[in-house]
Amino acid sequence: MSNGTGADVLQNTRAAEGKKTTSLAEMRAEIADVNRSVQRLAGQQQTTTSQLERGERKATRISSTKSTAESNVNKVEAELQAILSRMDAGHKCPNAEDVVQVSSQNRRLAETVEKLSLKVSGIDQVQSSTLQLFEALERLEERYDENIGELQREVLAVFNQSRSQAEQERRLASLEQQKESLARMMKDMPHDCREVGSSSSGANLILPRGSDEPIKVYCDQETSGGGWTVIQRRTDGKEDFNRNWAAYKSGFGSVHGEFWLGNDHLHQLTKDNTTILRVDLWDIYGQYWWAEYDSFLVSDERSGYTVQFHGYTGNASDAMASYHQSMKFSTRDNDQDLSNTNCADSYQGGWWYSHCQHVNINGKYALGLTWYDSLENEWIALARVEMKLRDKRIFSSSSLTLA
Repeated sequence: MSNGTGADVLQNTRAAEGKKTTSLAEMRAEIADVNRSVQRLAGQQQTTTSQLERGERKATRISSTKSTAESNVNKVEAELQAILSRMDAGHKCPNAEDVVQVSSQNRRLAETVEKLSLKVSGIDQVQSSTLQLFEALERLEERYDENIGELQREVLAVFNQSRSQAEQERRLASLEQQKESLARMMKDMPHDCREVGSSSSGANLILPRGSDEPIKVYCDQETSGGGWTVIQRRTDGKEDFNRNWAAYKSGFGSVHGEFWLGNDHLHQLTKDNTTILRVDLWDIYGQYWWAEYDSFLVSDERSGYTVQFHGYTGNASDAMASYHQSMKFSTRDNDQDLSNTNCADSYQGGWWYSHCQHVNINGKYALGLTWYDSLENEWIALARVEMKLRDKRIFSSSSLTLA
């Protein structure tokens, strides 16, 4: 029978530890990479900007030279125009002085024009270089914007990851505290119903010896000295016992009503071979019967949950050991009995069937629960049944019968 217990906290703790995949050192390294990328792009932009500034200063100097050259050209043109005006006014040929002056001015003009052409060519080159630099700067700015956007997304992802890790660490710390609290609680948890410390019957958590999984059980503190862990109950037929192998393995039903504790738990509770089995029976006429076995052992699943009964006492016949000794457990989907038929399917319940049964207390309630009375050679029709365990290291094997 599955139980929601504190053992789930241990599983959650292990799962949380497994999820902590990113360390703070890795996050710091990622952020450092981001900072280096930003600094590298900023340096490239600063270099390009400096080149543009130098180009602009050079263009300014060339422009100034161009202005000076244009001024000189204008001056020479004015002087030539003055000479021509004097010549027109006198209607005479130019004298030698005028010719020398004109020749000189022409040379100066030619030199100035040549220099101006060189300067203009330089300006064109500077303008072309400046245009290329501007285009390179625009491309760099586009790359910068793209990279900055990508870096911002990466930084945000790292931040979110860091925040997520911090949340995981808080959850892990909380689970660790719960784990420690659970460990302290489990250390003091009773191993069986005798250690529960209550004189009243009811549901309790116990931790079987050698197990790390607490289970919820019903403790009978009234029958024959108390301290009994109830492993099966039939009272009214409301619970379906025609279950498969997996259901009988883990258990089903409610400990407050009809239930089967589970074959894995039966093995855990009896594996030390120090367990007493008691079966309390009430027939359809209200008469009480009981059978007790000083030794009861259920093997593990690999061995088919094979059962052993020894040391019978009681007022019901020894129907268990006489017919079901050393039988493997059978269910409708796992037939391990000695019969040619599927006894579990026929009687609609899991049990340690042989050539089918002398004890039918897990079958369909409406078909009738039975216990074979070998002394009277008849079947006892049952209305109510309880199977329960007690550790004989605490109690003696002697039993007290109920009137």
